[in-house]
Amino acid sequence: MSNIIENSWSKSDSELITALLGKYIPFNELLNLTEERAKSYGLTPSKTKTAVTLGELIRRGTSAVKLEDEMAYAIHDSVDAVRYSDKFFNLRHLDHEQFYVMYLNNHNKVKKHLQHSIGGLNGTVGDVRLILHHALVGKYSRMIVFHNHPSGNSQPSQSDIHLTKQIKESGKIMNIELIDHIIISNQGFYSFAPEGTL
Repeated sequence: MSNIIENSWSKSDSELITALLGKYIPFNELLNLTEERAKSYGLTPSKTKTAVTLGELIRRGTSAVKLEDEMAYAIHDSVDAVRYSDKFFNLRHLDHEQFYVMYLNNHNKVKKHLQHSIGGLNGTVGDVRLILHHALVGKYSRMIVFHNHPSGNSQPSQSDIHLTKQIKESGKIMNIELIDHIIISNQGFYSFAPEGTL
């Protein structure tokens, strides 16, 4: 434990978590970690308690962050969007798919992000009506959707392409613009906008 403390300044978040728990668990998993879920990672009883306690500490720290800090983000391109996602809902190292939606105003300032769905190893569900419902209720004019590919291959599947077109076309009817769909993996990311596939 003393080595962890002495060298913590030079370690990444993932290295510190691994040093504490014996294996890496992503921040967004720790936030909602239960003892049952922790056991599924193969943690010992003592490490399970440590993981659950660490999750509670992260949750308290996250809730203490001022909303203005989150809303200060302006998204200019896909790199900005991925940096935001890495900070607030890191999808890179998950072993299952998750789908998030970021809502923005006319000046591309982030107003809100939501976890839309949690899937399995090979897919997750994007409900177009629910995605647009949140945009209408919040009076948000733009949005970016994200999901991850645990396989490491960030190239879009045919279902990813189809869903993107559905969201974009449905949003047009309501004057809500889909400005990007970003697929994230531990090897990088794919952005529909610069690839011309949006």
